Amino acid sequence: MEYKVRVLDLLIDEKAQAAIITLGDPQRNILLPMYIGIAEASSIAIILEKIAVPRPFTHDLIKNIFDITQIKVIRILIDDFQNNTFFAKISLGKGNDIFQIDCRPSDAIAIAVRTQKEIYISEQVLEKIESAKNEPINKELNKHLIQNEHTEENAPKLLNSSSDIDSKQWKDLLESLSEEDFGKYKM
Repeated sequence: MEYKVRVLDLLIDEKAQAAIITLGDPQRNILLPMYIGIAEASSIAIILEKIAVPRPFTHDLIKNIFDITQIKVIRILIDDFQNNTFFAKISLGKGNDIFQIDCRPSDAIAIAVRTQKEIYISEQVLEKIESAKNEPINKELNKHLIQNEHTEENAPKLLNSSSDIDSKQWKDLLESLSEEDFGKYKM
């Protein structure tokens, strides 16, 4: 089974050269934070914030190539989680042919926001994340959600679009994490 998700939040710490993107579906209580690179985060942010740039980013170039060659992005799937690393596939179509290309989730998300295509997470990824809850970053996230009485009633407020998320809550959560927590998560 696969679950449709959307970008809920994107936090960029330029000083630490780190970013966390959060995907999820508040109605299903799905929350998936991922550590991504600053370049990919910036590429996603310019689209989410509708910022005009004078020259195309790499993901704009990829989209332009798809457009010129009449390749259609069908969807994005985050399909695996191994050794603290997420994996994704982009499904592409040209004519009657469909291709799947392995890629980093951050690149797939950057392309998804440009092409306005849906992002999915496989049930397998959610199961692996559930079993990894004893890892430091997941303990902190769970503790944060419990401290804030994460219930159905307040979940949409906590997990809704980036403009509705309480930035102080995210700041407090991120400040409570140690450098080691970030160091073991790979793009």
